[in-house]
Amino acid sequence: MRAVRGFSFVEVMTVIALMSIMMAITFVSFSGKRDETALNTSVREVAAAIRVAQSNALAGVREAGNDNALCRHAAEATSASSYAVLVRHLKPGNNLSSDCSLYPSKTTESSLGTFSLANGVTFASPTWRVDFGVPHGDVLGSTNQNVVLQKSGKYSSVCVLASGSVLERPASTTVPSCP
Repeated sequence: MRAVRGFSFVEVMTVIALMSIMMAITFVSFSGKRDETALNTSVREVAAAIRVAQSNALAGVREAGNDNALCRHAAEATSASSYAVLVRHLKPGNNLSSDCSLYPSKTTESSLGTFSLANGVTFASPTWRVDFGVPHGDVLGSTNQNVVLQKSGKYSSVCVLASGSVLERPASTTVPSCP
């Protein structure tokens, strides 16, 4: 009679253990890429909203049905995971110049859209705001602004330069700085 040879229990368990280790390493590697992808996608969306606000200021876009003097457009965080595109007009009945900075109590602000960050991405500082003046779309405030997003110990940002340029910084383990 011939003996049928197979794998011993120890050999089978060794192969299963090695395969489990390789799958765990692969999973960790892919989950890190997933976080980076979520951050980079959110950065593109926030940068697009900021560019929309700037474009609206350049084009003189008004809130529907509002014929009052147009002051500025803005993008700002409304919470740790949401943001809005805004427009500011003078209140009805104010026959003043369109310089809202002179008459802040005589202005009204409306949202043109509110958006949420997806996939667990949040703002590192949920108090950012970028204002663009009308009619030139210039950044109000003379310093660069850095809108930082975070997820699982990784950071990405949108830099709004005083010149009006809007730059996207890719995901990294340190907070990206503006040039």
